[in-house]
Amino acid sequence: MRQGQVDMEAHLVSEGLRKLASLYRLIDNGSISQGSILFWDEPEASLNPRLIELIVELLIALVAHGVQVILASHDYLLTHQLSIRAEHGRLPPGVGLRFFGLSRGDAPLAPVTVQASDTLPGSRRIAMQVQFLGRTSCGAEVGSVP
Repeated sequence: MRQGQVDMEAHLVSEGLRKLASLYRLIDNGSISQGSILFWDEPEASLNPRLIELIVELLIALVAHGVQVILASHDYLLTHQLSIRAEHGRLPPGVGLRFFGLSRGDAPLAPVTVQASDTLPGSRRIAMQVQFLGRTSCGAEVGSVP
């Protein structure tokens, strides 16, 4: 891995940066290309929060180039940044965004219900929002609009 003009051994780099380097390598060697599906669990984990904006731009760029991206996140900053772009028409043409929230009633065997919305504020029962905003796990799918 390269940091500036210096080659760095992978074990000396943070876990979050290793994930980004791995993603770069998958793109560079053609493993992720147009028509691919990327499942990414908590892309923000072990990353400096200042890099969230980079992750958001990377996700949108991948989708704009024909990669279907499905991610799971509990990070309000990441999902909020994605939602802001959708809410304010700041997604490139053909790029769609969908939020999914899973919830279960209070009964031990209550069924899991799924709620979907095009924006985070449209998802009223996502646990992350209840925790951060007082509104009830969150996933997002960034993909092409049919």
